[in-house]
Amino acid sequence: MTGAPDELVLAEHRGPGPVLTFNRPAKLNAWTDELESYFTLLDAAEDDPDVRAVVVTGAGRGFCAGADLQRLQAAGEVSPIP
Repeated sequence: MTGAPDELVLAEHRGPGPVLTFNRPAKLNAWTDELESYFTLLDAAEDDPDVRAVVVTGAGRGFCAGADLQRLQAAGEVSPIP
């Protein structure tokens, strides 16, 4: 697998294509902006004529819980207008 264990998306080549693993198991792989590197890996797979399939999976017990609501809540906090 390429990348350090603390990377958010791991890539491993098996046979005719990569296996991409979301790597936030403690948060059930909930999506954050930092996971956008996933799209770079998909683009690279699309540009490689030898790739026949891409497998996407999640580390731990969940594939992807959706958006990380804790981060969304923090982004949505605003100060009241005086």
